[in-house]
Amino acid sequence: MKTKAFVTSALFVATSALAELPAGHPSLPDIDGKTKEEATTNVPLPNEGRILEAFQSGGYTYIKVTNGEQSQWLAAPRMKLEKGMLIRYSKGILMANFHSRSLDRTFEHILLVGNIKIVEP
Repeated sequence: MKTKAFVTSALFVATSALAELPAGHPSLPDIDGKTKEEATTNVPLPNEGRILEAFQSGGYTYIKVTNGEQSQWLAAPRMKLEKGMLIRYSKGILMANFHSRSLDRTFEHILLVGNIKIVEP
């Protein structure tokens, strides 16, 4: 019976830790002493491309980039980007036949990325 109570308590603590902080609450440090913002600021951005097209829909920014040889679609958190900008972006997760409900469009391949940095405006 003690084991069941311990497991239940551990699950409660784990799920509570995953919950979002209330609006306006300062960020809490993670186990390395960095806030979430600090941890994501220094993420390597191994990919580079020039924006051919960018638009926002459903909480995301959809970006078509080219690296000179081929083009690729990206989906990223909302941000203001314009055609012609040079960007660097994270490794991401490649999705095949990704359907965007907000666009009612299916992308044959799209890279879901969490971090983008504008190299030149």
